[in-house]
Amino acid sequence: MAVFSFICITTVFYVVFLGGIVSSQTTHHEPVENHSPSMNTCIQNGIPGIPGQHGLPGPKGHPGDKGDKGDPGHIAVGEKGMKGEPGVKSSQMGTPGPMGHVGPIGPIGPQGPPGGQKGEKGEAGIVSLKIAFTAVNSQNKIVHMGNYMGNWDHMVTNKGNDFDQKSGMFTCRVPGTYVFMFSCLKFSGDGPVCQLRKNNEIVTSAYVGSSSSQFHQTTNGATLALSVGDQVGIRIEFRSGTLHSNENRYISFSGYILFQD
Repeated sequence: MAVFSFICITTVFYVVFLGGIVSSQTTHHEPVENHSPSMNTCIQNGIPGIPGQHGLPGPKGHPGDKGDKGDPGHIAVGEKGMKGEPGVKSSQMGTPGPMGHVGPIGPIGPQGPPGGQKGEKGEAGIVSLKIAFTAVNSQNKIVHMGNYMGNWDHMVTNKGNDFDQKSGMFTCRVPGTYVFMFSCLKFSGDGPVCQLRKNNEIVTSAYVGSSSSQFHQTTNGATLALSVGDQVGIRIEFRSGTLHSNENRYISFSGYILFQD
């Protein structure tokens, strides 16, 4: 474009210059027709102007339609590489990892074979027996010489029911070693002698007071080896009399098994 403009300007200057020469030689001017198309073009098409400023941006266009879904891509699988060389074995052992979770309980295994020979029979164990009694009187009791103290008015305990509350006799049904105790109180005057007897034989005795004192408490007891059927009780001797008691229960007779034979 620049070359074309230069040619046009050069042509115009040439025409003007030639016209001046002809004008100076001829007094009569005749119209000169321009038959050159390039000159007409140069006269009609002037020099391009300076470019104008950029206009403001146009409004945002409407969004276009969604395009078609593309074809799935091809998964490229490369060739398998060569096997690497084995690593260098370390001389040091690594740190143990954390303990894993406890697995489920496995099924019960099959029954094992029978054991060895049957062992020998062991010794018989000691059976814990409950044999014990305590009988009391809570009121004055008239006793007669030659008789056993019976008709006890209250039983504190009678484990095994080997003591007869009415007759006042303990009858052994389990052989073993037993402990017996008795206690009596007299008020004024001479009192009787209380004897602990086994199968009517004297074991121990207790004298219940004398005329020199008003109240006199006496007690005694023994440890006896008894067989089945042996009997133990308290017999009154020396004289008849009255033994004193009240709600405090001063008259009592007790016994219990210490161990079984």
